[in-house]
Formats: sequence, structure tokens, C-alpha cells
Amino acid sequence: ECFDNYQNCSLCAENNGLVEITESKFYKCEQCANYNCDCNLNPNVCRKCFEGFGFDENGGCGLCPHYCLDCSENHSICTKCKDNYVLISHYENQPGECYLCNSKCGNCYGSSSNCTSCRNGYGLNRNEKDTNSNSEIDCLPCEGNCSLCNDDYKQCTSCNYKNGLIIGDDGLSTGKCEECRIEHCGNCSFDSRDCLSCESSYHLHLDDDN
Repeated sequence: ECFDNYQNCSLCAENNGLVEITESKFYKCEQCANYNCDCNLNPNVCRKCFEGFGFDENGGCGLCPHYCLDCSENHSICTKCKDNYVLISHYENQPGECYLCNSKCGNCYGSSSNCTSCRNGYGLNRNEKDTNSNSEIDCLPCEGNCSLCNDDYKQCTSCNYKNGLIIGDDGLSTGKCEECRIEHCGNCSFDSRDCLSCESSYHLHLDDDN
């Protein structure tokens, strides 16, 4: 930006910093000395490191540890891991490392086997946590013909091919699946009574009440 004079810059673009032009006392922009940082006021001084980088011992920005998302204060100390990884420290007050979550977890917390979300086809086993407050939450396969049940393995939110959710008298999903009620229906995933698409060689016929 150069509000008062096109030759005098007051704010630089990302990865650039202000440098004074001695003769004119104006300022221009130069690329940061360290490519992985924001140095808006001085190209030789990093103000903030980009995601995946943290300050090193020279005031520049170094790469975070393996699978680490945030190490902004110190490039060798991870404070947040990438999705599907958990930060674990084996010694008190010591930097942690990022470990891959259990293969059924989408994300985990505290340990690699304490799931906070699950991969497709699996749901959280909340019953285990209810009976033992110290237990870790695992992911179990969705029940029945269910394809998605992330929040609770017993509560389906989407069903497999040619199956749909059973809707109760109150108009709400029961969380269970059954075969599509309409003959030759291929997709009724969210309501077993409502066909969205047909099997191959069949086409959908919409009733015209008008």
C-alpha cells in the first residue's frame, strides 16, 4: 500500500518487508530474508512464521517436526498435530511428538486409541465411556446395512446401497436401516420410503398429485 505517494510504500505484500531508501527517505518492499515468514516491517526480521514452520535459533523460520501443524514459537516443539495425529509427551514438561491415531479413528485426543471421531464405516462407542469414565473411546463398525454412523456406531445417518433409514411415526430417523420399500430402488439412503434413484435399466417415476 502507498496511500500518499506511489513511490513511498507503507505496507508490503506477504513475504515482503519495508526497506528505507536512503536518498529519499521513502520506503520500498523487499522479499523476506527467510522465505517461510511474514516480515512486514523489516525483511531481515521475521514477525510470524507460516503454517508448518516455527522460529529457529537464528530468528528465522524452520520446518516443524514430522506431522506437526503448529510449532510457531519454536520449530522443534510441536503444539498441534495434523488431522489423524495426536500430540503425546512421554515425559512431563518435555516436547511432545505426533503419533498416528488408531486406524479406525478420524481424530484422537490424549492417546492414539482415544477416538474423538471415526473413519467412514465406523462410529464412536459411547456406551464404553458411559460405564467407565476413565476408559478410552474406541470406534466400532456401523451396525446393520449402515454406511455412516460417525457419532455413535448404533445410530446410522446414511445407509448402504438399496437400503434406507427407518423413519419413525414422529417423522424422525430411528438410526436403523432397512431395505428400500420401493421395488427396484437403488438409493433410498436417508428414508427407506423415498427413492432417490433406481436400479440399472429402471427410471424414477414421480407421482403427479396435480
